[in-house]
Amino acid sequence: SFRFSGATYPIELEIKTSGVSEKLSRVGVGWRHQIVEAQGSDPEALYRGTVVLQDKKVVRELASAIASSPPKAFEPPIGWVGYADHYFLAALIPAEPGLARATVSPENAGAQLLLSSPRSSGAEASTRFTIYVGPKDVEVLEASGYQLARAVDFGWFSFLAIPLLRLLKLFHGLTRNYGVDVILLT
Repeated sequence: SFRFSGATYPIELEIKTSGVSEKLSRVGVGWRHQIVEAQGSDPEALYRGTVVLQDKKVVRELASAIASSPPKAFEPPIGWVGYADHYFLAALIPAEPGLARATVSPENAGAQLLLSSPRSSGAEASTRFTIYVGPKDVEVLEASGYQLARAVDFGWFSFLAIPLLRLLKLFHGLTRNYGVDVILLT
């Protein structure tokens, strides 16, 4: 079952299993994303690809490299697995990162992301996941939790870019004019 909240982007997912063989030890959720080849000198191509938070490290793979890569398996702990472009992120988040596994693999001109967790035992077992589909706005991602803000790649100068971004947003809260905000920032 899905649970939506009108005020936030994360979607809660609960998968209930009953009458299933004990041999089924894991339950998973997947995301498939069609990848369109970059046309000419597409500047957005540098931002499209998969992102995985594994053992507190963000692992990125560009969309252009996925088709020629073998499937990649990620062992626990998995914070989340997702597909990102310049402005948006789709991420699958386990309820128990320490037990989750992820796989990123090419599939028919696209990328297949699979996230699995151990199936709870019992007659009415349920496994929980969270799905985030929304903007790569640092404040929105931080409010969502799960360290999703780490999906935003500020590059080598992140130590400088993050405070400057916060200062720009502070100025914008006062002036409501990005032109004036940039002048104040410089």
